[in-house]
Amino acid sequence: FCHRIIIIDLIPSPHTSGNDTCSSNGWDYTKLHLWSLTSYSEILYVDADCLVLKDIFHLLRKGKHNSDHNVDMVTAVPDIHPPDKFNAGVLLFSPSRLVYDDMMEKIPTLPSYDGGDTGFLNAYYPGWFASSNRLPFRYNAQRSLYHTTKKQNPAYWDSIDSKLIIHYSSTPKPWMVAKSICQKVGNELESMWWDWYDESRYDEVKQKGKPTAAAAASPSCPNQKQQHWNVSARFKELRKQGLVSKDAMLQAKKDCGVHDNDVDVSGQVASLFGIQ
Repeated sequence: FCHRIIIIDLIPSPHTSGNDTCSSNGWDYTKLHLWSLTSYSEILYVDADCLVLKDIFHLLRKGKHNSDHNVDMVTAVPDIHPPDKFNAGVLLFSPSRLVYDDMMEKIPTLPSYDGGDTGFLNAYYPGWFASSNRLPFRYNAQRSLYHTTKKQNPAYWDSIDSKLIIHYSSTPKPWMVAKSICQKVGNELESMWWDWYDESRYDEVKQKGKPTAAAAASPSCPNQKQQHWNVSARFKELRKQGLVSKDAMLQAKKDCGVHDNDVDVSGQVASLFGIQ
């Protein structure tokens, strides 16, 4: 497993004005660059607002795709509305330079029912609905379905076996709302996101390890400076989410793995924001 960061140019939507590119669909067409990554035989794409609950590597073993230009080239989960379309939050496909160039050429003219990449891709792949191209809903369980059916008919959502990916496709996103609000009754999925986020931060801190006592005592210690920056940044995030200063500082230190006995870092950050 490795990370590879690729710098790309943004692709503005042809359906938004020059002053409207900050909207949710303003830069969605940038996703189309995925089809240019021909160094990979197959790509499993997952939106950034998705929470992967279990291993989904088996999707790459399907081996159904090829690089030929045809309408059955994309595998996805049916959308909630309309269900004969697919949601572009989770996609399995084979990159192709021919397809990519064709997409770029058709951006100005091909219609998009939602003004974004999902509408464009559905127009580009009108024949995707073949059963071999449809993934079960558990691979892209959209939060909007949960909120529209859970209260009236909870069995509808609960009947989706072994949910593998939760898609927070509506707004506000869980990270835009205070954790305390997300943990209220009725916000099960939002609370789940925060639980996974907290767990990931704990694992991250655990893997990095705590600086030695000698290193922590050194004012020039780079780890100490980084911790100072991390706590400060996290504190500001939590304040924006509505936490009072004291609670925000305690949570920020906890999230960043700074303990009360780390006197130097805790004291410096607290003093910076006038908290003792």
